Amino acid sequence: MKNTLVSQGDKKVPCGAGIQNEDHSQALKASDGKTYRSVIGLLLYVARERADILFTVKELAACMSAPNLCSLQRLRKLVGYLKNNGGMGIKLKVPQHGEGKWKTGGEKIWMLESFTDAD
Repeated sequence: MKNTLVSQGDKKVPCGAGIQNEDHSQALKASDGKTYRSVIGLLLYVARERADILFTVKELAACMSAPNLCSLQRLRKLVGYLKNNGGMGIKLKVPQHGEGKWKTGGEKIWMLESFTDAD
């Protein structure tokens, strides 16, 4: 039997399209709410290094004062996403002699450039 709170399907995105929709589901018990807040606290730390989950963690953190079943379902989706995408990272190559950016005055400096797409 499949758990109705956990989506076993698409784990290619950290959250569903309705994450910003208001929900009025049943509030969690006090002990479950404490666990929810603890997991969100850990995710706030991890999200600094993982831009792909930053928005989702921000939205889930907004429910920390009164977590409910819907926010728990969204948290489970995020945890499932992280389990499937745990090896994600940034690979930096060692610069070769002669590479780099030139500054005015002929001084050579090394620069780390990155980009991101908010979509």
